Parts: sequence; C-alpha cells; structure tokens
Amino acid sequence: TTPQNLLINGHKNVDAQFIINQYTLTINIIGNGTVTKDPNQTTYPYGATVTLTANPDPGWTFDHWSGDLSGNANPTNITINENKTVTALFIVNQPPFLPNNPYPSNGSINVSIDETLNWVGGDPDGDSVTYDIYFGTTSPPPQIVSNQSLTNYTPGTMNSFTVYYWKIISWDNHSANTEGPTWMFTTEITQNQPPYEPNNPKPSNETSNVDANTNIRWNGGDPDGDPVTYDIYFSKTYPPQKIASNHSSNVYDPGILDYNTTYYWKIVAWDHHVNQHNNSAYHNLSTEGPIWNFITTDKVNRPPNRPLIESNFGILVPNRPYEYKFTASDPDDDDFYYYVDWGDGTFEDWTGPFINGETLTLEHSWPAKTMIYQIKAKAKDGFGSESYWGTYIVFVLTPRYSESSLLVKIIQRFPVLQRILFVLPLIDRIVKS
Repeated sequence: TTPQNLLINGHKNVDAQFIINQYTLTINIIGNGTVTKDPNQTTYPYGATVTLTANPDPGWTFDHWSGDLSGNANPTNITINENKTVTALFIVNQPPFLPNNPYPSNGSINVSIDETLNWVGGDPDGDSVTYDIYFGTTSPPPQIVSNQSLTNYTPGTMNSFTVYYWKIISWDNHSANTEGPTWMFTTEITQNQPPYEPNNPKPSNETSNVDANTNIRWNGGDPDGDPVTYDIYFSKTYPPQKIASNHSSNVYDPGILDYNTTYYWKIVAWDHHVNQHNNSAYHNLSTEGPIWNFITTDKVNRPPNRPLIESNFGILVPNRPYEYKFTASDPDDDDFYYYVDWGDGTFEDWTGPFINGETLTLEHSWPAKTMIYQIKAKAKDGFGSESYWGTYIVFVLTPRYSESSLLVKIIQRFPVLQRILFVLPLIDRIVKS
C-alpha cells in the first residue's frame, strides 16, 4: 500500500495486482466443550459468513458467546470483516429443581373426584423443562404421561373414597432429570346420583306408520358411571304394563306387533351403586321416563308362495289314479286356497282354506292318450292375492298304441329322450323352487 514513483522517460506499461484480504477467526473455550466452524478454515476472506456451533461435554451446557460475538444463540453466524476473536462459555449443567408444593397436598383427604393436580418445577439454569407424570391407585403409581410442559394435570373423574398415588419426574433439555417423591391423597365420599332419565325414544313419540316388526330403543346411562338396568313397560293399554325387568340393554324386541295399532311404552332406569366406603351395600336409585306412544302401519298383504308339486317320477299309464301333493306357504301366515289345472282339460277349483304350509293331496287319472302333460297349481290367500303358477311335467304312455305311436318311436329311436323324460319333473321342481 506504499505509494511508488515512476520516472517517465519513454513508453511505460504498469500492472496493478489486487488481492482479497484474509482474516483470522480465533475461538477460545471457557469450560468443557468444543466449537465447530462451518466452513472450517485457517483464514477467511473479507465478507465471509461462518456458522459457529457450541458442543458442550456431558454434564455441561453452553451458556453464551463473548468477544466479537454476543448472545446465547446456538448455532449462530458471524461475518468476517477483520480478524475476529470469539469466546464460548460452557458451564456445568444443573438438573431441574425437585418437583415440590403438590396440590392436593400430600396426605389430603376429601379431595374432589374432579380435582386437577398441580406442582412447582423449573430449572436452576433456566433450561426448558418437561414432566413425566405417574398416577394411579397403586404404589408406586404407573406412568401415564410423558414430556408434558405444563405443571398441572387433570386425570378426569376419579372414584369416590379412593386413595391415589402420584409423582413427577422433571427433565431439562440436556437430558438431566430429577425425580420427585411419591404423594398421595384420598377422594371424597360422593352421594349416589340416580340414573339419567330415559330419552330419545325410537320409534319417536307419537310416530305413525311404524313397521310391525320393530325394536324399541332409548338412551339411558348414569352420571356416576354405575351399571344401569331397565324395567320395560309396553302394551296396547294406557298406562302400559310391565313386560320385562332388569333388562341390561337399551334395545328391546317386543315381537311382531298388530297392524294399525297404538302402543304405549315407558322405561324405568335403575342404577347399581356400590357404597365405596365399606364396599358392602348396594344403593339402587331409579328414574322413571315419560310414557311414549306410536302407531303401527297398516298391513301390506303379500301373496302366497308358488306351490310345490310332488308325485311319482317316470312314465305313467292311462286310467290309473296317481297321487299328487301340492304344498304352499304364505309369508303373512294367512290361510289360503289351491287351484289345480291338470293340463288335460280338467281342473280342481279353489279348494280350502288351508293353514300356512298345509299340503293338499289329490288323485288324478289320465286319459288313454300318449301325451306329455303339464300340471299347474297356484295358491290364493283370503285377501285375493294369488301366487305364481307351480308346474309339474308328466308323460302318459298308452300301452295299446305304444308300438305304433310316433312319439314312442321317436323316444325309442333316441334313448337319451327317455332319460330326459324321467328327469323332467325333477328339473321342473328345481327351476321353480
């Protein structure tokens, strides 16, 4: 940087060379720990940015920077514009304070069953602290919460007249911890409360067009969490009559109801509360619900099912009576009648009534004619609703003309047709089932 003189006695060429100034960054350590530089170099050009990270040894903690850098941010950045010197101060890390001043205080009695636990914590170094919480009815108590930053905890509604144990372990952000003592308290003896009033009925009160095959249901429960059973009153008369006691569910099946009928019902809830002071006696309280009602729907008639026809398989001969069975059922359990069309120009008019599932047995003789006949039968209930046709195939062969019958000749020419004829009734019954 010293000025230079140049004598001009002719043409001259001069080159000026400039270089970036380099500066040092010196790190001093007080206490036990290290400092890393990023980038890690001996010198740094003007304007360079270096990241410094303080790394305390076990049992020590970084406290602050001094020299050409201040504060306790870690890591932190420094800008190089001259030679710099930075000192990192490490101090011995102290564990958190012993958890103290518990609330409820140790040995307390008559503590509310909804009480919130509180304590005093903190750290002598000002470090951030979290807490592990141990709580329960056994000693030592089990851990129920980890890494909580607050110094209070609400365990929820506790049991009446019960001893609870609890303790706190404090952790600082350097993994040092302090375990507190185990405290205890006893909750209050609470007055038994009756069950909630039964509510929210299904079917809803004064509902109409209710399915005759419906369950009744309701909401119940108990504010103390006691087990609850229910007495059920249900009838077509007002007030309703009791039909069930000590029912544990809030759903009840009254069976198939009458159509277009008003039903009345109510629920009485009973709790089963144990005296926790002596664990001996039950104190049962009840809550009676209102009387509800609903009206069932009008009956929607359904027709009988398709009749099943049964008889002998194989080839039949004319003028010989054969027995046939006709069986139907009705989904509404109504009585019904049978109608049979023999397929040979004769029929059996509506015969009955028959109860649900009852079988009609008939005999029928076939005319002297080689022929395949289809028997058809259907059922009709007392409301006039008719079923689909049930069918049955029979093959009648006249012996006198069996040798000259064109149909017989065809069957003899193709033996497979004989087997088909024998299984036709079975196939027909399977298809119609």
